[in-house]
Formats: sequence, structure tokens, C-alpha cells
Amino acid sequence: MTGFKDSLHQQIVRNLPRIQDWFGSYRDEVDLPFYSSYDIRDSGRKVANVDANIYPAGFNNICPTDRESAPPLVRFYLDRHYGVGKVKKLLLITEEHTNNAYYWENVASLVEILRGADLEVCVAIPRLQQERAVMTAASGRTVDVVSATID
Repeated sequence: MTGFKDSLHQQIVRNLPRIQDWFGSYRDEVDLPFYSSYDIRDSGRKVANVDANIYPAGFNNICPTDRESAPPLVRFYLDRHYGVGKVKKLLLITEEHTNNAYYWENVASLVEILRGADLEVCVAIPRLQQERAVMTAASGRTVDVVSATID
């Protein structure tokens, strides 16, 4: 199967401009989510999407180049979908039940990117037991969170 994967990869790379053009031709017709992640499984004979995540992780793993370009891309997305300069504040609702320091590292990185896009960001946990809390990320950074009771 390695030969097949290599061949497929080479075909994708060779046709990348055509693939990008195809996606671009549909971009205006589809309202893409702000961000999401998908778990993909490769059995060796087929590849399938098995899960879509509403709370994706990994913002803490973005390479320095992409991290630098992320805030302007966030701003571009918001301006394009909601009007130039209309979005100034953002409520980031996180998972409810986690003290995982690496999850909070991801959230701290996402908050940093969003603030870099000139957004005022408030982080909330649904049904937090207290009004406010401070979560500690793996690096020692902290994330201030508030309760967001959702009925």
C-alpha cells in the first residue's frame, strides 16, 4: 500500500493548482465553519472521516510561520462573513469537564491568536461551578474563565 499512497500523493501534488481552483470555485457557495477538526482513519485500502470535533485542539502546535499568519486570517474570515470591523468581541466556549493542562495550552494559544486579530475575547465554561476560575496550561500560562450557563 505504500506505493499506492506515494502515487496518490504525487498525483495530488502534481494537480494541486487544479484542486485549489476547484475548491475555490465552491468557496463562495459554502459557509465554512470558523474552525473545526476531523479525525481521519486510513485502513490501508480506504481513508474515511470518522469524527468531526467542535472543540478541536492543536493551536499550541501551530508552527511559528502559521501562527504569525493566523491572526490576519481570522480577521479576514470575520470581516468577510460578518462585515468589515463588525466583530469586536468573541465568547470562546470551552469543554466543560477537563483539567487537562495540554487542552488549556491549546485554549491559551487560540486566545492569543484571536486577540492578535484585534478581538476582545472572553473564555467561558458551560455550567462552571463558580462564577470565575483560572485554568493553568502545560506551559504555566493561565486562562481566566467565567461561567456560561446555557439553558
